[in-house]
Amino acid sequence: MATYLLNPNCQVQLIQVGQEKTPVLIIDDFMLGLDQLTANINQSAKFTDANDSNYAGVRAPIDSDYLDSVLPEIVPIFYQVFRVPQQLNLSLKTARYSLLTKDANQLNTLQRWPHFDSYEPGYFAVMHYINEGNFEGTGFYRHRETNKENILNEQQAHDYMLALQNWVDKYGEPEANYTNGGNTVYERIGTIEYKPNRFVIYPGSLLHSPIATHTSHLSDDPQHGRLTANLFINFE
Repeated sequence: MATYLLNPNCQVQLIQVGQEKTPVLIIDDFMLGLDQLTANINQSAKFTDANDSNYAGVRAPIDSDYLDSVLPEIVPIFYQVFRVPQQLNLSLKTARYSLLTKDANQLNTLQRWPHFDSYEPGYFAVMHYINEGNFEGTGFYRHRETNKENILNEQQAHDYMLALQNWVDKYGEPEANYTNGGNTVYERIGTIEYKPNRFVIYPGSLLHSPIATHTSHLSDDPQHGRLTANLFINFE
C-alpha cells in the first residue's frame, strides 16, 4: 500500500508555453495528507549543498516511500499527455528534495541565468511544491539572441552556451540576481506560480529558473523553506 495517497479530486490543467507552445502540466491539490510528507522530510531528510552549478540551494535524496507512491501514478501521464512512445520505459535519473537558499549576491554565473536540464527527447522535469509560504514559482524563458525556448540537441546546446560565453566576454559577469521577470538577455515567456501541493511536469529542454525577487524568506529549514520535490525522468 502506498505511503502517500494522491488526490482523486486534484485539479489538472495543461498549458502551452511560448512561441513553441511547449506543453506544461499542472496538477493542484496533488497529494492527500501533505502534512505527513512534510513531517517525514523534516524528521529524516539530510540536506547538503547541492553541488549543482544550476541550483542555488541545498538538496536531500528523496525517500522510496515518496517514489513508490508517486511514480506508478504519474507514468500514464507521459504516454497520454506528452505522447511518449509506448515502447519506451521510464528511467529515474535523479530524485531530490530541494530548498532554495541563496541570496542574489551568492549566485554563481550559471545560477543568474535560466538553464535546461537535458536535450534528450524523452527527458522530463517533475516538480512538487510542498510547503506553505510566501514563495515565488518558476519562470520559463526565451534566450533573445538565439531565439531559443528549448534546447533540443547537442548543436543547439553548444550554440547556446557559446552565446552565453560570448556575452560574458563582451559585457562581463551578469548582474547578481535571479532572472525573475526577464532582462536584456532573456524574455520570460511563462510562469508557474508557487502553490503548496502543486505538481508540475515539463520537458527538460525548456529554459527555466526559479523566481526569487525577494530572498529574505528563503531558508534551509525544511519546515519553513521553499521546499520542492524534484524528479528527473528519461524515457529510453
